[in-house]
Amino acid sequence: DATFLDLHLGHISNLGLSAEHGCFIKLPGEKEWTNLTADIDMGWKQDVEEIFRYYEARTTGSMVEKKASSVTFHYRNADPVFGDFQAKECQAMLESMQDRLPIDILVGKKNVEVRPAHTDKGEIVKRLLYLNPETNFVICAGDDRTGRSPLGCDMHRQTDVRADEDMFRAILAIKNSAAPGEKPTIQPPASVTMYPSSQRSSRRSSKHVTPARTPTNSQSNSSGGILSELSSKLPTLANGSTPGTDEDEEGDIGPIKSDLEATSTFTIAIDPKMARNTIAGWHVDTPEDLIDILASMAGI
Repeated sequence: DATFLDLHLGHISNLGLSAEHGCFIKLPGEKEWTNLTADIDMGWKQDVEEIFRYYEARTTGSMVEKKASSVTFHYRNADPVFGDFQAKECQAMLESMQDRLPIDILVGKKNVEVRPAHTDKGEIVKRLLYLNPETNFVICAGDDRTGRSPLGCDMHRQTDVRADEDMFRAILAIKNSAAPGEKPTIQPPASVTMYPSSQRSSRRSSKHVTPARTPTNSQSNSSGGILSELSSKLPTLANGSTPGTDEDEEGDIGPIKSDLEATSTFTIAIDPKMARNTIAGWHVDTPEDLIDILASMAGI
């Protein structure tokens, strides 16, 4: 959450941060967090908490965690078989409410979390790129394995889905929105159109690397390794490009043209086993490997 990020990374003044699935954001140079959900109705939290409390009272070893933007039912310390059964029943009840409540349901490892709709890592990526169309170099990496349960999903058939695939999918969608040689178009993300605070806050201001297994044709098979690929794109960071926006007035929301080129975007899955398919273009075994790559790029 925001407190944890401030504790460990808050001293880096030029680092932008996002917490709780993108519900809170702190732009580079700012000291205060912006609550993007301040403009929306969060009354659903009471209904969800009541459901979670019902299952908490009937599942020994479980607990309910409340955050500013989400509510989570944890059952890690419950009987494994009974805990899974209760979680499935709880999820089914929540999914029956999605038609009338603006919520997303995430099934993680021994927990069920409910958060506002349209708040995920993919929305963070789309929002940042939409509000900063001059961006021309992106590295998107993650090791999150939180499961995501779409409406109507049968939990018995559900697989363990990477939450970070939301980020990779958002990047690929932007890359694929333009023909070769043309600038990609970014449509207004739901997190901008639904959350006015998002728009206001944003306007203020080679080690162990192998291509990822991916079901699509990506840059994962490029020769030379990710470090050489990344380094070759670094000079574009200082080209002084002009934001390619279609906005005529402050506050107008519409499609924009981005300076981001397909060859300047890198998606990296961090997983020592790579047991799952991913649409990420690259794979590293550990976070330390990624740190080594970034340090080499920075000449450290």
